[in-house]
Amino acid sequence: MSSKGIKVNLRTKQLKDKRHSYYLHYYNPITRKRRKEYLGLYIYNKPKDEFQKEHNEEIKRLANSIYAKRVLAIQEGKFGFIPKEKLDISLLSYFETILEQKKRSTSESNYSNWKSTFKHLKHFTRDDIKLIDVDEEWMNSFRDFLQTENLNRGVRKLSQNAASSYFNKFKAAMNEAFNNKLILDNPSTRVRSIKPGETKREFLTEDEIKLLFRTDCKDPRIKKVFLFGILTGLRFSDATQLLWSDLQYSSESGWFIRFQQQKTKGHETLPINDQVINLLGEKGPDEERIFKGVKYSAHNNHILLSWVKDAGIKKHITFHSSRHTHACLLLDKGIDIYTVSKMLGHREIKTTSIYLKVMDKNKAKAAQALPSFS
Repeated sequence: MSSKGIKVNLRTKQLKDKRHSYYLHYYNPITRKRRKEYLGLYIYNKPKDEFQKEHNEEIKRLANSIYAKRVLAIQEGKFGFIPKEKLDISLLSYFETILEQKKRSTSESNYSNWKSTFKHLKHFTRDDIKLIDVDEEWMNSFRDFLQTENLNRGVRKLSQNAASSYFNKFKAAMNEAFNNKLILDNPSTRVRSIKPGETKREFLTEDEIKLLFRTDCKDPRIKKVFLFGILTGLRFSDATQLLWSDLQYSSESGWFIRFQQQKTKGHETLPINDQVINLLGEKGPDEERIFKGVKYSAHNNHILLSWVKDAGIKKHITFHSSRHTHACLLLDKGIDIYTVSKMLGHREIKTTSIYLKVMDKNKAKAAQALPSFS
């Protein structure tokens, strides 16, 4: 039966403390099933002063607003008989469940983004709401909040890309709620995302890479995994998960790595050259990680930056810069963008095309570097 046949009424129930609690009463005339949805809204039975009178008026308006939304949703066929246990799910408790899932199924850096999204979500909601009450207006307000929220006592705001990433995470959570039938309407399909800003993708030149090869690092493992990223294009999260058994050889293909991308979960085969094998050194036990003990942390980031500085390189380099460098090196050597895309494990060519912009800028600089002959 269509949800349009469901009847809904706004009612109140008297509590022991003499207050009244608002609830919605649903009735399906075909199945004869009834259901109550308590709104968590209370009014004074006999208001004693102006404060209690104003409170009652405000709560009545809020209860009628929720009632009107439910009626409209029923008329549009978007609100069926969701089981009571699903009706009572709060937004924050649902998001905490999502977090637990991501902790087990995604990369450390992606999980960190989900945690940051939850932190800003809690800051915005303050008073938790029910998952089914998240609508377009609420999502638009959260989107605006991410773009204007004051951080560190108003000193700065979230970057455009951070706000974009967090809002996309929230939209993904709402999509999942809809797919799991926790909500019968998905407002995120009608709410636009935050457009990400163009980021500066720092990379190293061939001369700078040679400097890094010659410069000692406080932690040799950091040096090795970063140079490995330059030579293979692997993400730091993928490189640190590699086992020695993932490093394989065949007489037809030579050396290659078989691995699963942490970000996309796709299985990849990546050819590598002898330079990579020489960098890795003696092979360890199959079940042991190639970069044993190396994890993403602020401490390791500091070691990386210190090493780059010691090499005389004045650039803000991150672990991900090794991947950018690999892509730019291939394009600079004339490798076509389709092959570069496959080497990086990108699903779409447009993801790889961002590196073409970087190379175009370098070509412009090269053209200006020509001596004057006039």
